[in-house]
Amino acid sequence: MSIHPKSLKSALRSGGFTLTELLVVVAMIGLGALMLAPALARTRTNSPTIQCLDNLSQLQRVFTMYAADYNGQLVSQNFGWSTSNTAWCVGRLDWDTRMDNTNIAYLVNAALGSYTGKRAAVYKCPSDRVASAVGPRVRSYSMNGFVGGTIENSLGITGYRAYLKDTDFTLPGPAQTFVFIDEHPDSINDACLQQRMPAATSWPAATVWEDVPASYHVGSGCLSFADGHVEAHKWVDANTQVPVQKVNPCSAINTTSPNDNAWLVARASAPL
Repeated sequence: MSIHPKSLKSALRSGGFTLTELLVVVAMIGLGALMLAPALARTRTNSPTIQCLDNLSQLQRVFTMYAADYNGQLVSQNFGWSTSNTAWCVGRLDWDTRMDNTNIAYLVNAALGSYTGKRAAVYKCPSDRVASAVGPRVRSYSMNGFVGGTIENSLGITGYRAYLKDTDFTLPGPAQTFVFIDEHPDSINDACLQQRMPAATSWPAATVWEDVPASYHVGSGCLSFADGHVEAHKWVDANTQVPVQKVNPCSAINTTSPNDNAWLVARASAPL
């Protein structure tokens, strides 16, 4: 069915508006949207959660770029307090006077540093604001303990997959295997988030925390995944969301978060 332009004009007039008046209204709405866009963009950019997710997205991209440059070999994790620049980052964080807390060289000169353009800011969540004795700490993120090494196996977590090459993310799958995560300030030290896993036959049941994820973002934590996506996940158990007390180990370590721990266990690795 077609409407003749004259009929349309008559209909518009009978409704109380002329075509010219409607065009003016549309133009005003468009102008208002243009004026509002910068404010919305600033709001988006200034959101700590969005900034944290952007940091993790960048780290995940360079993680993938590194593997592409090394025939699929994943960048190594940093368990303990290695200063080897072959790891994704090096150094150990604490609440005291250790200079690793403020030494950006341990980030920008490590294996992913050149891929990030030697920008230390991508390693730090903007909601991580509690300083050490020597000033603000330079890193908020850790790598999944099953990615880039076999430390979990060497510590007795057997029966689970270690992801050493980019083709290893078969189970639970790249979209379900986290790579980077923001770690609770009282838990973070080396750059590896360890998981105490259940017996492989009962996976993915909850266990007690070995390392604890952060909950900066209104009770949520941010993660990146092997397929490249990032997400903010809302924690639901109270003992996952413990306040920062400037003590290490974190008060939640050795406690069980029945929902949150099981969720992370399911995304850390899968049985062999």
